[in-house]
Amino acid sequence: MSSIKMDKIAEGTRRPLPQGPLLDLPVVNQYLEPIMALFVERAAKEAWNVTMELSQLRAKVQALTTENEAFSYKLAKTTKEKDIAEARVVDKFGTITTQIRQINSLQEDLRKKDSNIKDLEDEVKEVKKLVATWEVKCDNQTFLYQGACNTSNPRQDMIDNSISKLTGPLNGIKTYIALAAKRQMRETSP
Repeated sequence: MSSIKMDKIAEGTRRPLPQGPLLDLPVVNQYLEPIMALFVERAAKEAWNVTMELSQLRAKVQALTTENEAFSYKLAKTTKEKDIAEARVVDKFGTITTQIRQINSLQEDLRKKDSNIKDLEDEVKEVKKLVATWEVKCDNQTFLYQGACNTSNPRQDMIDNSISKLTGPLNGIKTYIALAAKRQMRETSP
Protein backbone atom coordinates (compact mmCIF):
# COMPACT_ATOMS: atom_id res chain seq x y z
CA MET A 1 0.00 0.00 0.00
CA SER A 2 1.36 3.41 -0.84
CA SER A 3 1.61 6.09 1.78
CA ILE A 4 -0.82 8.27 -0.16
CA LYS A 5 -3.52 5.60 0.05
CA MET A 6 -2.82 5.02 3.72
CA ASP A 7 -3.09 8.74 4.30
CA LYS A 8 -6.46 8.80 2.58
CA ILE A 9 -7.68 5.85 4.65
CA ALA A 10 -6.52 7.32 7.92
CA GLU A 11 -8.32 10.64 7.31
CA GLY A 12 -6.92 12.95 9.83
CA THR A 13 -4.69 10.58 11.81
CA ARG A 14 -1.67 11.62 9.81
CA ARG A 15 1.36 12.64 11.72
CA PRO A 16 4.45 14.25 10.31
CA LEU A 17 7.09 11.71 9.40
CA PRO A 18 10.24 11.87 11.52
CA GLN A 19 13.54 12.41 9.92
CA GLY A 20 15.26 9.16 9.29
CA PRO A 21 14.80 5.96 7.36
CA LEU A 22 11.23 5.50 6.05
CA LEU A 23 11.18 1.71 6.23
CA ASP A 24 12.07 1.48 9.88
CA LEU A 25 9.68 -1.11 11.40
CA PRO A 26 8.83 0.79 14.58
CA VAL A 27 8.10 3.89 12.50
CA VAL A 28 5.95 1.91 10.07
CA ASN A 29 4.13 0.25 12.96
CA GLN A 30 3.61 3.56 14.64
CA TYR A 31 1.90 5.01 11.55
CA LEU A 32 0.35 1.84 10.28
CA GLU A 33 -1.36 0.70 13.49
CA PRO A 34 -3.84 3.62 13.74
CA ILE A 35 -4.50 3.46 10.04
CA MET A 36 -5.07 -0.31 10.17
CA ALA A 37 -7.23 0.02 13.30
CA LEU A 38 -9.39 2.59 11.55
CA PHE A 39 -9.51 0.42 8.43
CA VAL A 40 -10.51 -2.67 10.47
CA GLU A 41 -13.16 -0.65 12.31
CA ARG A 42 -14.63 0.60 9.03
CA ALA A 43 -14.46 -2.90 7.53
CA ALA A 44 -16.23 -4.29 10.62
CA LYS A 45 -18.93 -1.61 10.30
CA GLU A 46 -19.34 -2.41 6.62
CA ALA A 47 -19.45 -6.14 7.38
CA TRP A 48 -22.12 -5.47 10.04
CA ASN A 49 -24.10 -3.30 7.62
CA VAL A 50 -23.83 -5.96 4.92
CA THR A 51 -24.90 -8.63 7.44
CA MET A 52 -27.91 -6.52 8.42
CA GLU A 53 -28.79 -5.88 4.78
CA LEU A 54 -28.47 -9.61 4.05
CA SER A 55 -30.70 -10.36 7.02
CA GLN A 56 -33.28 -7.87 5.76
CA LEU A 57 -33.03 -9.30 2.26
CA ARG A 58 -33.49 -12.84 3.63
CA ALA A 59 -36.58 -11.64 5.51
CA LYS A 60 -37.90 -10.04 2.32
CA VAL A 61 -37.16 -13.20 0.34
CA GLN A 62 -38.94 -15.28 3.00
CA ALA A 63 -41.95 -12.92 2.94
CA LEU A 64 -42.03 -13.00 -0.87
CA THR A 65 -41.75 -16.80 -0.82
CA THR A 66 -44.64 -17.04 1.63
CA GLU A 67 -46.68 -14.61 -0.46
CA ASN A 68 -45.83 -16.56 -3.61
CA GLU A 69 -46.98 -19.80 -1.96
CA ALA A 70 -50.22 -18.11 -0.89
CA PHE A 71 -50.80 -16.82 -4.42
CA SER A 72 -49.99 -20.25 -5.85
CA TYR A 73 -52.54 -21.84 -3.49
CA LYS A 74 -55.16 -19.22 -4.41
CA LEU A 75 -54.40 -19.70 -8.11
CA ALA A 76 -54.79 -23.48 -7.82
CA LYS A 77 -58.03 -23.06 -5.86
CA THR A 78 -59.39 -20.50 -8.33
CA THR A 79 -58.42 -22.69 -11.28
CA LYS A 80 -60.22 -25.64 -9.70
CA GLU A 81 -63.32 -23.48 -9.04
CA LYS A 82 -63.17 -22.21 -12.63
CA ASP A 83 -63.00 -25.79 -13.95
CA ILE A 84 -65.97 -26.77 -11.78
CA ALA A 85 -67.92 -23.72 -12.98
CA GLU A 86 -67.10 -24.54 -16.62
CA ALA A 87 -68.27 -28.13 -16.07
CA ARG A 88 -71.52 -26.81 -14.58
CA VAL A 89 -72.01 -24.47 -17.53
CA VAL A 90 -71.46 -27.34 -19.98
CA ASP A 91 -73.89 -29.51 -17.99
CA LYS A 92 -76.49 -26.72 -17.82
CA PHE A 93 -76.05 -26.10 -21.56
CA GLY A 94 -76.68 -29.79 -22.22
CA THR A 95 -79.74 -29.74 -19.97
CA ILE A 96 -81.08 -26.58 -21.62
CA THR A 97 -80.47 -28.04 -25.08
CA THR A 98 -82.35 -31.19 -24.09
CA GLN A 99 -85.19 -29.12 -22.66
CA ILE A 100 -85.36 -27.04 -25.84
CA ARG A 101 -85.61 -30.24 -27.89
CA GLN A 102 -88.37 -31.49 -25.58
CA ILE A 103 -90.23 -28.17 -25.88
CA ASN A 104 -89.93 -28.27 -29.67
CA SER A 105 -91.21 -31.85 -29.66
CA LEU A 106 -94.13 -30.90 -27.40
CA GLN A 107 -94.95 -27.92 -29.62
CA GLU A 108 -94.96 -30.22 -32.65
CA ASP A 109 -97.26 -32.62 -30.77
CA LEU A 110 -99.56 -29.69 -29.92
CA ARG A 111 -99.66 -28.66 -33.58
CA LYS A 112 -100.59 -32.22 -34.54
CA LYS A 113 -103.24 -32.36 -31.82
CA ASP A 114 -104.61 -28.98 -32.91
CA SER A 115 -104.80 -30.31 -36.44
CA ASN A 116 -106.51 -33.48 -35.16
CA ILE A 117 -108.94 -31.38 -33.09
CA LYS A 118 -109.79 -29.29 -36.15
CA ASP A 119 -110.33 -32.46 -38.16
CA LEU A 120 -112.53 -33.84 -35.38
CA GLU A 121 -114.46 -30.57 -35.19
CA ASP A 122 -115.04 -30.76 -38.94
CA GLU A 123 -116.19 -34.36 -38.57
CA VAL A 124 -118.49 -33.34 -35.70
CA LYS A 125 -119.99 -30.61 -37.89
CA GLU A 126 -120.58 -33.17 -40.62
CA VAL A 127 -122.10 -35.63 -38.14
CA LYS A 128 -124.28 -32.88 -36.66
CA LYS A 129 -125.55 -32.07 -40.13
CA LEU A 130 -126.29 -35.74 -40.72
CA VAL A 131 -127.94 -36.10 -37.31
CA ALA A 132 -130.01 -32.98 -37.88
CA THR A 133 -131.04 -34.30 -41.27
CA TRP A 134 -131.90 -37.69 -39.78
CA GLU A 135 -133.75 -36.08 -36.87
CA VAL A 136 -135.84 -34.09 -39.33
CA LYS A 137 -136.44 -37.26 -41.33
CA CYS A 138 -137.23 -39.15 -38.13
CA ASP A 139 -139.58 -36.42 -36.96
CA ASN A 140 -141.30 -36.51 -40.34
CA GLN A 141 -141.46 -40.29 -40.17
CA THR A 142 -142.76 -40.13 -36.61
CA PHE A 143 -145.32 -37.62 -37.69
CA LEU A 144 -146.33 -39.81 -40.59
CA TYR A 145 -146.49 -42.90 -38.40
CA GLN A 146 -148.33 -41.29 -35.50
CA GLY A 147 -151.61 -42.15 -37.01
CA ALA A 148 -150.61 -45.77 -37.38
CA CYS A 149 -151.01 -48.41 -34.75
CA ASN A 150 -148.81 -48.29 -31.67
CA THR A 151 -147.18 -51.58 -32.44
CA SER A 152 -143.50 -51.65 -33.14
CA ASN A 153 -142.49 -50.56 -36.60
CA PRO A 154 -139.30 -52.18 -37.95
CA ARG A 155 -138.45 -49.16 -40.07
CA GLN A 156 -138.92 -46.81 -37.14
CA ASP A 157 -136.81 -49.12 -34.93
CA MET A 158 -134.05 -49.05 -37.54
CA ILE A 159 -134.14 -45.25 -37.64
CA ASP A 160 -134.11 -45.07 -33.83
CA ASN A 161 -131.16 -47.48 -33.68
CA SER A 162 -129.27 -45.40 -36.25
CA ILE A 163 -129.90 -42.23 -34.29
CA SER A 164 -128.84 -43.82 -30.98
CA LYS A 165 -125.75 -45.26 -32.65
CA LEU A 166 -124.78 -41.79 -33.89
CA THR A 167 -125.75 -39.97 -30.71
CA GLY A 168 -123.40 -42.05 -28.52
CA PRO A 169 -120.28 -41.38 -30.61
CA LEU A 170 -121.38 -37.78 -31.11
CA ASN A 171 -121.54 -37.26 -27.36
CA GLY A 172 -118.17 -39.02 -27.02
CA ILE A 173 -116.66 -36.74 -29.64
CA LYS A 174 -118.13 -33.69 -27.93
CA THR A 175 -116.65 -34.84 -24.60
CA TYR A 176 -113.27 -35.55 -26.22
CA ILE A 177 -113.21 -32.12 -27.86
CA ALA A 178 -114.11 -30.42 -24.59
CA LEU A 179 -111.40 -32.34 -22.70
CA ALA A 180 -108.82 -31.65 -25.41
CA ALA A 181 -109.69 -27.94 -25.34
CA LYS A 182 -109.32 -27.86 -21.54
CA ARG A 183 -106.00 -29.71 -21.72
CA GLN A 184 -104.76 -27.34 -24.40
CA MET A 185 -105.78 -24.33 -22.31
CA ARG A 186 -103.87 -25.73 -19.33
CA GLU A 187 -100.77 -26.49 -21.39
CA THR A 188 -100.68 -23.12 -23.11
CA SER A 189 -101.44 -21.03 -20.02
CA PRO A 190 -98.31 -19.73 -18.22
